[in-house]
Order: sequence, then C-alpha cells, then structure tokens
Amino acid sequence: MSRRRPAESATSGGSYAAPEPEIKPYPNFHACRIRDPEKYNRFRTSSETIEGGDYDGKEITIIFGRHAQTEEWSLTSYRMSVEDWTEAQARSFCRDHNGILFESATGESMADDQTASATATMTAADTAIRRLRLARMRLALKVNQ
Repeated sequence: MSRRRPAESATSGGSYAAPEPEIKPYPNFHACRIRDPEKYNRFRTSSETIEGGDYDGKEITIIFGRHAQTEEWSLTSYRMSVEDWTEAQARSFCRDHNGILFESATGESMADDQTASATATMTAADTAIRRLRLARMRLALKVNQ
C-alpha cells in the first residue's frame, strides 16, 4: 500500500492531515482545494483548457459542489494532471487562486493496489447484477400488461 504524505496548506505551507475514506493524494493529479468539501452534498466536474496568462494551454479539471444548505453550486477544487503540470506550476496556480490546501500527486501506480483492484471488480459486478435485475423487472411488467 502507498505511503501517505501529509498535505501542505497552499497558503501557509503548514501540515494538514487528510481524511482517510478517499485515497489521497492522487497518484496522477495534483489537487488544489478551494473550499471545504464537507459543506457540499453533490459534486460535478468540468474539464477546461486555460487560455492566456502563465498557464496558457494547460488542461485542468474543475470540481463544483452543491452547498448542502443553500443548494448553490460553487467551485470547490481543481485537479491538474501530472502530464500537463509540474508540481511547482500546480502549487503556484493553487496559490494564485486562493487555495486552502495543496496536495501534490504521488506518482504511484494504483495498479498494484489489491484493494482498489478488488473494489473495481466488485463495482463492475454489482452494476451488471443491478442492470440484469432491472431488465428482468421491465420484462415482467411487459408480460403482465
């Protein structure tokens, strides 16, 4: 299993202990948190290409969250691929955009992670079973009409 490195605050360079449920930091993406995700109950992503400035032509993934109380959508974080972004560029972008937390990519492959591999297999099997169950229910409804 991969070793966890503490994430650094984007503004102060301090240490931050990331919550355990997700695998963080990401192996192939630098992450820049703008707002605390605990306040949001739904998320959406958008991939964009930056035009102009120091980061012209770079691809970035923007994550939007819906606030649990107000239901308003806000930008919550950015993900930057290691293929397009160096750690220094991503860290600078995060600071420039008032990031509250920066996590550099680990560069470690998840292919060797047996837990992740087993989870992906279980998820695919679970999805197939649910689709089959739904198809059977639809067929039964057509027969009974």
